[in-house]
Parts: sequence; structure tokens; C-alpha cells
Amino acid sequence: MIPKSNLFQAPRRHRPMSGICRYSLGTCFLLTASVLGSGRALASLPSASVELRLLSFEILPSDPLASVEFLSPWNLTALAESANNLGALDQQFQAGTGFVQASGTSLGAASFSQANDPATLPTFLASISGNTDLNAGPLNTANTTSLASLDTTLSIHGGSSLTTVQFRATISGSLNVATHGPGQSAGAETIFSVSVDGAPVTGLQFFKNLAVTDSDTSDTFSFASMVLTGSFDLSSGDAHTVSAYADDEIPVTSAVPEASSYAGAFVLLAAMALRLRGNRCSGVASWLGGQTVGRLSA
Repeated sequence: MIPKSNLFQAPRRHRPMSGICRYSLGTCFLLTASVLGSGRALASLPSASVELRLLSFEILPSDPLASVEFLSPWNLTALAESANNLGALDQQFQAGTGFVQASGTSLGAASFSQANDPATLPTFLASISGNTDLNAGPLNTANTTSLASLDTTLSIHGGSSLTTVQFRATISGSLNVATHGPGQSAGAETIFSVSVDGAPVTGLQFFKNLAVTDSDTSDTFSFASMVLTGSFDLSSGDAHTVSAYADDEIPVTSAVPEASSYAGAFVLLAAMALRLRGNRCSGVASWLGGQTVGRLSA
């Protein structure tokens, strides 16, 4: 008679089953999902950010006898838009006087814009910003757009019939872009301009771009206080439209997001499934180590 303690005991000549054979198929899928998630975190994707602020704006007639008369309040606009390749689009627009603000948020992208009436003596007159980061989710592309503007109508009185007027704007801002592998691109652009009656007086444009890099690459540019000046001859007594405009755009793209991470994870899943299937038969060799695993009863 066979002792009860030996009824289900495997022969000693067989090696014990390896640890992976004891996992259920569901556990294998959970482990694989974990690898998929961690693979994306390890495979850094492109990102970009931009910010621009209009700190002050002055209108200065060159003739000491001339003065500026505002014929209308400052009309303000703010636009913010964020989108990604999953179809998400968040856009907000506001126009008015005194104060306007807009924001847009979608997975991997966020934008913001604001404009203030100069007469209220705010800390800043206009502010725009945006940032994109494909590491936020399963994304291939993301982009943002932010816009803020101030418009008014004025006239020059006193002095000569034609007066040279200087327009002086102080701005601050920054641009940052980063890519981390082949097939990635990141860009950041910001524009500021001042115009009179539709004609440009002064302005600037900054653009940073990185594309299809093979290693970690980043670029940044910032300025704490930049003064822009421009002059325009205005006829006295006539109405003139003055505009200050700020705009930024950020596109980021990853053409082949974390492909190697997914491939490795699916190979792991296939290996686990094959091994589990083999262990339900007798005397199957482990393909991972080439050793014979413990015999299982049918």
C-alpha cells in the first residue's frame, strides 16, 4: 500500500517546476500589461513649451506739444486651442474690454491666453503660453495655439500736422523643445507685433525646432525683458488704429512611438503562453532554459 504522503509526489529524478510555470495565464497577461506600461515610461517622447508676456506698451509722440487722445477703449481678444491625434480638441475664445482670458486642455496639450486693459495698470498687458508632452498618454501628435491682442483707436492733437510717434513694447518669454529618439520632432514658435492702421511698426518672431534625432536633444531660449521700439508718422486730428498682437504655436510628433517596447512585451506574452501550454503536457522542455520541467499529472 502506498503511503498517503506519497500519493501526489512527483518522482525525485525530475526537477521542480520553475517559478514562471506556477503563474496563471491571467497573471501572465497582467505582467505583460505592466511591461507595456513601463515600456512607454522608459521610451521618452518629445515635448515643448512656450511663454510670452507683454509687460508694458507706450505710445510717445516726438513733438512735446502733441498729445494722444484715445477715441475708443482697448478691445481685447484671447484664444486658446489644444488638440491631439486621438481627436481631442478644446478651444476657447473670448473678446471684450477690461479683461479677457481663454484656456484649452486635452491629453498631452494645454494652452492659455489673457489680455488686460492698460488703463487698469495691470502687472502685464498680455500673456500667452502653451505646452505639449506626448509622454502624457498613447499619442503620436499634439499641438497648441495661443493668441492675445489689444486694439484701440486714437488721434494726435497739437504740434505739427504730421507727428512722429514712437511705440515702445517690453516683453519677456521662453521657448523649450526636447526630443529623445528617431522619428520625433518638436517645435515652438512665438510672434509679437505692433501695427498702426494695418502696417507693421515693430515686432519679432522666435522659432525653435528639433526633428528626427537619434539621441536626447533639447534647445531652449529665454529673455527676461526685451524692449522693442518703432516709429510711425501720424497725421494730427485723424483717427488711427493701433494693435498689439501676440501668438504662439507648438507642434510635437512621434512617428514611431515606443515600437520596441511593444514588440518586447508581445514576445514576452507569447513566451509565457507557450510555456504554460507546454507544462500541461508531460516532460516538455522549457524553451527559455532548455531544461526539463517537473512532470504534471493529466
